[in-house]
Amino acid sequence: MVLGLALPSAARAAASFTVDPNPATVCRPAEFTAQPDPDLQAGETVTDYAWDLDGDGQFDDATTATATHTFSSAAAVNVGLQISYVDAAQQSRVEEVRSAVPVAAAAPKASFTRAPSAPLTFDPVTYRSTSTVPVGQQLLARAWDLNGDGVFGDATAAVASTSYGTPGPRIVRLRILSGCGGPAFTGETAQIVPVGNRPPTASIRLVPTEPLVGASVDFISLARDRDGPIVFELWDLDRDGRFDDALGPTATRAFPTAGTKVISLLAIDASGATVRAFASFNVVPLKPPDPSLLSPFPVVRMVGEILPTGTRIKVLTVRAPRASRVTIKCSGGGCPYRRRSVRTRSSRLRVRSLRRVLEPRAKLRIYVTKADAIGKYTSFRIRRGRPPARRDLCLKPGAARPSRCPVR
Repeated sequence: MVLGLALPSAARAAASFTVDPNPATVCRPAEFTAQPDPDLQAGETVTDYAWDLDGDGQFDDATTATATHTFSSAAAVNVGLQISYVDAAQQSRVEEVRSAVPVAAAAPKASFTRAPSAPLTFDPVTYRSTSTVPVGQQLLARAWDLNGDGVFGDATAAVASTSYGTPGPRIVRLRILSGCGGPAFTGETAQIVPVGNRPPTASIRLVPTEPLVGASVDFISLARDRDGPIVFELWDLDRDGRFDDALGPTATRAFPTAGTKVISLLAIDASGATVRAFASFNVVPLKPPDPSLLSPFPVVRMVGEILPTGTRIKVLTVRAPRASRVTIKCSGGGCPYRRRSVRTRSSRLRVRSLRRVLEPRAKLRIYVTKADAIGKYTSFRIRRGRPPARRDLCLKPGAARPSRCPVR
């Protein structure tokens, strides 16, 4: 674009200059090219150029036909050009041209990524700036608002991290400043970060752990939630699949018959997330065990949590007389081994190696034996979305297969 046309009174053509780019941009060199008077008199030539590129009124910024200048602020600058001529008779003249050159601002572009994109409460979230600044500018500063309070005072590095203790959306902002010596230019961006609710965990404690027939058993909920309160605890004490037998952190029931019992707990947090837990245990008969049975008769107890991927075993204990032989066989997904055998040194054996998640259709078989006594056989078959199916039988000395226990 041609700038700075100045027509004398005779309406003859006049000198001018061009600028590239037009409009000029802050912090990026602009090139000015002089266009001498196209109607020079015979023998007249250009002898000198003088530029006022910063608009201060002084023609001391450049002396060539083409000059460059970098503007540090956005405004209209009154650029001037003086061109000196001399003719064949050594007569000289000076032509002056001035024009307002617009200088456009060039703001930086703020942007950032986050990982993970949809965090849960207490997950560390990493924010990484991917901002860019215009050509010719330098990044002067950056500031983060990570907690959504509107104050950019949480971090200044290119990478920032934080975590959130409660679920819900968060607004995260990044502001950057750039420039080249003059006023700074600002870029800002924001993202809405959905912080998901972390589901609760649950397990059950029994008091006593080996109740007698007809005696009351207290069930205590150990449900916990890191990012909010537990609002409902519902109990299924009769194994009918409906959590309608008790409400609250504790429940009580007496069982009129001996044998294996399974009770379940449903816990719900303030955001509606649920978790189910179960406990299986034996109700001991009032009369003493048959003398031919291993005495005291072994008790196998499992406490766990039902997950979408299977069952998490939290407690697996075997109570048996000292020096009993306990053999555990495991088959299916999640098993740490196929077979393991140990002789008990005390009356209670805690199987820590099976505190893990077993997949649906996995099977645990537990054999408790001792010479010249009827031992115990217990099996657990892992099921999807339900407590494991349990079966209890006896092991007669020398028998290859378990069978029903004799009436005691």
